[in-house]
Amino acid sequence: MNPSSEKLLIVLSGQYTVRGAEEVRPLHFKYRKTAALLGYLVSQPRREVRRELLAQLLWPDLDLQAGRANLRVVLADLQAQWRKLALPEAIRVERDWIAFAPGDTLLTDWQLLTSPSPAPAHGWPAAWETALQAEPGHWLAGADEGMSEEFQSWLAAQHRRMETVPSSPAEPAGSARATEGGAVAVTASGKAPGGESAAEMAAITLLYVHLPYLDARDRHPRAPELAALQASLETEARRFHGVVLSVDDAGCTLGFGLDSRHTGQRWQALRCAAALAAMMPAGQPLSAGATHGWVLVERWPHWRAVGWRVRLAERLAQRAEPGEIVCDESMAELAASFGCLPMGRQRFRGWAREFALFGGRLDERGSALPPGGDFAGNSFFGREPLVDTLVEALRAPDGSGAQALCLVGEPGIGKTRTVWECARRWQVDGSVVWMAALPEGAATPWRALHDLVAGMLSGRGEGGDDALAGDMPAPAQQALLAFLATRNVSRRQRTELVEGLAHLMAGVGAAPVLIVVDDVHWIDPASAELLQSLADLQPQLRWLLNRRIDEPQPLALPGLQDIALGPLDDEAARRVLQSLPDGPALTPEALRGRVASARGLPLYLLAGSVHADGSSHFTEFCQAMLNQLGPLREGMEVAAVLGMLFSRDDLANVYGEAQATAAFEQGLRAGMIVSRGLGHAAFFHARLREYVLSATLPEQLRRHAHKAAGRALQQGLHARAAGLLEQAGEPTAAATAWWQAAQQAVAEDDMAAACDSCARLAALGYFPGAAGIEARIVHGRCLIARYGYGSDQAHAVVQELGRMPLPASLAPELLFDMQMLAYLGSSSQGYTHGLDHARKLRAMARTPAQHFAAAWAEGNTLFWLGRLQEARQWFETNLRLGRMLDLRERMAHLTCDLAVFSGAQLAWLLWFTGDHARSQEAITQALAAAQQSAARQDLCIVRCFQSLIAWCARDKARMVPAAESAWAVAEAEGLQFWLGLANMLVVLARVHAGVPVDVQAVLSGMTALQIGYRAAATTEAWFAISVLAASGSPQAALVLADQALATAHLSEHQYCCMDIWRIKAESLDLLGRREEAMQAAAEAVALGHRTGAQGWLDQWAHSLQRLGAL
Repeated sequence: MNPSSEKLLIVLSGQYTVRGAEEVRPLHFKYRKTAALLGYLVSQPRREVRRELLAQLLWPDLDLQAGRANLRVVLADLQAQWRKLALPEAIRVERDWIAFAPGDTLLTDWQLLTSPSPAPAHGWPAAWETALQAEPGHWLAGADEGMSEEFQSWLAAQHRRMETVPSSPAEPAGSARATEGGAVAVTASGKAPGGESAAEMAAITLLYVHLPYLDARDRHPRAPELAALQASLETEARRFHGVVLSVDDAGCTLGFGLDSRHTGQRWQALRCAAALAAMMPAGQPLSAGATHGWVLVERWPHWRAVGWRVRLAERLAQRAEPGEIVCDESMAELAASFGCLPMGRQRFRGWAREFALFGGRLDERGSALPPGGDFAGNSFFGREPLVDTLVEALRAPDGSGAQALCLVGEPGIGKTRTVWECARRWQVDGSVVWMAALPEGAATPWRALHDLVAGMLSGRGEGGDDALAGDMPAPAQQALLAFLATRNVSRRQRTELVEGLAHLMAGVGAAPVLIVVDDVHWIDPASAELLQSLADLQPQLRWLLNRRIDEPQPLALPGLQDIALGPLDDEAARRVLQSLPDGPALTPEALRGRVASARGLPLYLLAGSVHADGSSHFTEFCQAMLNQLGPLREGMEVAAVLGMLFSRDDLANVYGEAQATAAFEQGLRAGMIVSRGLGHAAFFHARLREYVLSATLPEQLRRHAHKAAGRALQQGLHARAAGLLEQAGEPTAAATAWWQAAQQAVAEDDMAAACDSCARLAALGYFPGAAGIEARIVHGRCLIARYGYGSDQAHAVVQELGRMPLPASLAPELLFDMQMLAYLGSSSQGYTHGLDHARKLRAMARTPAQHFAAAWAEGNTLFWLGRLQEARQWFETNLRLGRMLDLRERMAHLTCDLAVFSGAQLAWLLWFTGDHARSQEAITQALAAAQQSAARQDLCIVRCFQSLIAWCARDKARMVPAAESAWAVAEAEGLQFWLGLANMLVVLARVHAGVPVDVQAVLSGMTALQIGYRAAATTEAWFAISVLAASGSPQAALVLADQALATAHLSEHQYCCMDIWRIKAESLDLLGRREEAMQAAAEAVALGHRTGAQGWLDQWAHSLQRLGAL
């Protein structure tokens, strides 16, 4: 065994060994590729390398499944050597990836050979550097035999780095940085940082651009004409986030997706190819080839890609005719959208397999409107009147109609389709210029405008100055050409550029001209500014825009009018559904269901066409999709059991790793599932999953669910396991799992999840005996925390417990808990029951935690009854006992810390009695305890009482923040009762700040609170009365006050009656009923003295004196 502090060195130069301070031990690998695997991992410490990448690198001639099988053998060899030599744990092996993560005591010769600093500078033994004076080329010598071209290139890059880095001076601080995703940023000098790999495998898109024929004397890459053309190509590629990987005398290879933060690389490559074709000189069309996949990328000293796909891209370009682009099957998903058609299969020289090819023209003229895409074949219903109105408004003579309109709506509501229909109708006798803003161009100056100008000029069929000939002034022509060449325009030339654009747009066709800007929220600011200048210069132009409702308007045109695009009405939605291929087979019930679920959004209506409505069309569709899976169909059946969203790891646990990987990939290809992040997928539509489940044999479904539940239990996912056990037909085990899930949710302070788990347990049936009583108690507590003390949900559980016959040997702790729950749920039975239950608790209390809970219950009830001095003694007793208990004991009988609850109530009580300093101290202590509590409900409770104290004192500055903080916590945690209370406090704060409120909403809020806590009906009416009085409605306040006082004896909350009498007196005084007002004020003062509320009397002394009560 090695001492844990001993430093060890892994040597892969020459003979493979492990060196300690004195001892040298050999590494005996069974396979040559074991050393290759270790070398590749140690050169990228802490990087998670995917298994399929390693299989492709080490066994290029095998398919993925065989390569992964060989990888497992080699990995076992490596781990066996690691265990034999008792090396520190450093090889991290997961299902999808492998990584080398050494600690401080395990080093590698790769670190020494690539470090510009000597070994002693890092605290390593100097003898190690002396022992490694071998040639760098000896590192992993011979390990590249039989390897892939990518591995051989990677190893050569490591050797080159070892030859240069040690002799180089140390890099200055800050000369290199690691970018997001682990990519290495090359320094200005072109050197890679010392601690990072100079080459890495990456999945990128390659575009080979074959340049047109040039004279023989110009074929050299440094010839002026070719060099200038290549420079222009490189500049254009950067606009699409591409880089030049290589240049030869026939063309250049471009790479897309090298920045790991960029997505959509394949589409960017195709769009770049079209842009390059548009900028070529007249008579010199280029051809291109595109492919996507893994290659070895070297970032230092310059960009370079190595691999067979690099050669394939060149072969594809050679296969293309001038003006064409040819792609292989890696681009198949995007080929049709780009206009590329299947070209059959072809085998290129040097490859043993055939490639499916797709090709299309790059130099064809584009129409003024984009292709119909998803619009083709779908009827347009429900918005014909809107289109008529828009077109009519835009066609009105100048000054009598709208010059610029913008459709505003949420994503998927049909904005683009509606403006497309407007433009199609406008084209009948007018001209349309279609401009699409793209998300990737939002931050690139002039991106949108340059795409528009380049597209308009390429559509004329001629390039250069000839395309701009005519009546356009020479300065305007020069400005346009300069803008095309530089993608920028100086301030001096902007006027000429605007003039050139005006001539260009006027030349598209007969006036008037309609300019459509699709997704204007993504337009770059520079383009928007110039378009505004164009609108000022050409007032006869018409503009039609669309943007998302939650995005600002970047193009503020003169007189621009926003038009909200609402959802489709039900009739239009039905007509859309009936126009779809499976529409005629839909039953009336299915139509109604799909219309309701789509909520008027066309996007969901179209997606709903894959719908299990029992029609033969859908059945055939799903069956055909399952047929595509072949023997892997069972994998999707397992996935359907796992849920709508599932992981490949869970699928592999039930179905086997190799089969799960194959089923996962085949399901993606068939369109049954869609990717949802690395290793995760979801069914394309919920009804697809339902169909798969319905087609699964019951025995198989139960078997899969049982196995998946076992894994979920091992992972501690009790709720997930419980649902699977229900599918497996094991209700007893499912009930146990739901109970564990409920306990876990309570421990994690997730009341919403706890209520849901308890509800499922109740549906299956509580446990017999004491276990069932305990489960009901927990269920009742959770319902009280979420819905309120007197809510129907909680009251049902309390009543059920009260009717149950109790076992003779029931533990005293459970009896006390049952009594506590009866006390909490007694609010609908009258105030005397609450006090009786509290006294029973005090009589049953035996442990310190029980005495603590009983003291809170006694003080709580006495406070609401208005017996403030008695309540104060019990609150102080509760706090004294709480200081001797830990948090778990203080929460033993409720889902919150009763010391926090008691402290907050005591603070409010002390305000009523006039001890304001002690009140502030108590609320501060309660807030500090709540912030340290594991239950977020505690913070919500304290903030509510803090807001109540501020409201009673009319401290507006403190009331608003406290109320809003309580509301935020309650809303986040799903505590509906406390959310309603906090919402009422927010309303109180606003109305006393002079902000108008909706009175009907206030009355509705009062009713909602009374449902959640019936015993507090007087308090809830008090809030509403105060709002009505403060908002200038004395008559309404008076009516509600009379109703509250008439029924106050039925409510446990008596403490606030004095303030209701005060508000009644002030309302009567405002209504001119002085004598009645004085009587009401006298009643308020009498109640205040009886309650001992000297603080309240002091607060309202002036008002009460004015009414003759003091």
